[in-house]
Order: sequence, then structure tokens, then C-alpha cells
Amino acid sequence: TVGQVPDKLLLMWCNEQLRDRELQMAELDEDLKDGVRLINILEVVTGKACGKYVKAPRMEIQRYNNTQMAFDFMATLGVKLVNIGNTDVVDGNPKLVRGLVR
Repeated sequence: TVGQVPDKLLLMWCNEQLRDRELQMAELDEDLKDGVRLINILEVVTGKACGKYVKAPRMEIQRYNNTQMAFDFMATLGVKLVNIGNTDVVDGNPKLVRGLVR
């Protein structure tokens, strides 16, 4: 639809942000679930460090902690998020994840 950014363009933008960190994304919903790429995108875009996070999360609680750290970081930057939380990202909610990236 008009005004919607296609997934392919969102992925290209995300991958461009992640290029210097040698990270890559193939699917928006899946690749943001652990919070690692989301944190890295935020750090690249803002030029600020998000804090300490689990770089290779294996347990679900680590994914929740990483994504919560990203959401807390966005809040410190004054980003107001409505009707989306870190559980939506970990669960891979396609509509909400795309809205977050947009």
C-alpha cells in the first residue's frame, strides 16, 4: 500500500547500519528477537553505547533482557513507544516489529 515501506527496503537499511559491525539480517521478525541487532542498530544510529548486553543469548531470559535494554535505551533518548514492548519483539510479532523499525 501507499506509504508502506517494503520489508526488502527495511532489511537493506538495517543491514547498512550493521555493516561495520559485521552483523547481517535476513528476516526482520526473526533477526531482532534476541535484541543483539536491535541494540547495534540503535548504537550506530545514535552514536551512543546502549550498555552491557549478552552478545550471544542462548536462553529466553537473555533475549528478554537484551530487548528490554534496547527499549530502555530508546526511552532515555525520548522515544515514546505505544502498544509495543520487548515481548512483542522476542515473540516476533511481524506487524509490531515492522512498525518499530519504521
